[in-house]
Amino acid sequence: MLMACSAFLVALPLLWLRRRQLAGTTLGSMWWWWVAMLSALGGVELYLAVTVLESETVGVALRFAAASLSFCPTMSVLGAKRPQDKAWNFIVLSLWVVVALPALEAVTLHMDQPMELSTARSWFLLVLVVVCLANRLGTRGAWAALVFAGGQVLLLVPYLPLGVGGYLAPWPTGGLVLLVASVGVDVAGSRWRRQDRHGWDQLWLEFRDTFGTLWALRVAERINAAAAICDWDLRLTWRGFRVAEQDATPSEATAVPWDAATEQTLRTTTVNLLRRFVTREWIDARLPVARDLEAETQATETSGLFHGEQE
Repeated sequence: MLMACSAFLVALPLLWLRRRQLAGTTLGSMWWWWVAMLSALGGVELYLAVTVLESETVGVALRFAAASLSFCPTMSVLGAKRPQDKAWNFIVLSLWVVVALPALEAVTLHMDQPMELSTARSWFLLVLVVVCLANRLGTRGAWAALVFAGGQVLLLVPYLPLGVGGYLAPWPTGGLVLLVASVGVDVAGSRWRRQDRHGWDQLWLEFRDTFGTLWALRVAERINAAAAICDWDLRLTWRGFRVAEQDATPSEATAVPWDAATEQTLRTTTVNLLRRFVTREWIDARLPVARDLEAETQATETSGLFHGEQE
């Protein structure tokens, strides 16, 4: 109980810091699911520590229902696009009810029997664990996702397929500690920004690392489609923007490799796409100041006239 209480107390300032980092995004619901998950896990452990239950099945069911909430934060991210981001929470809640349903069945219909899951439900749990992990692999949050997945496994190990329960023993408190630790890893990682890339790359990497693989791939697809239609000489790759003729490795330049006219159109397209996920203030805080197209054009013409006079 002491470890569980300590983990929950450590989680409070970490959640507060994470809340500040997510300001200006549509991930507020994800944060509340985090609060619900950690509160449920900590509350169940505290309740079981101070209460003598008539049936062990009740304690097992409560732990399983609380552990099922660990899928909700990631599922919330998958619907974090305006205007459906608020309504998506009902989908997330429905998912939790479906996953936690065996716990309700255990305490109402099979109180005198050990709680068990069907093979299909066990595989469904494993798929959800993989989805939570995969959505952050390849981003700055990959390490946090690995720690988080470890916590999920410790919480759900008796119910996972492939005989995982034969190699690992369930450790609810350890699972809670790992989930809290993943918040700390997220907070630490989000405070670090690359300074050797131009502002457009920093904007893209910040969005990619905040919203995960699914939305990053979708936004990159839309921007590259616009680039093809408008005949821009650039592409958006997983690691940042690059000129279309270059190889797959983006340059480490701190200046954008395209002209002001392209940048203005790119700015409009990017802002319109990202406004579905973040506020304009969030974008402006990361996007480089727009170059003056008229001034740049005039400077180019003046330079051409100067060289013509010299000739």
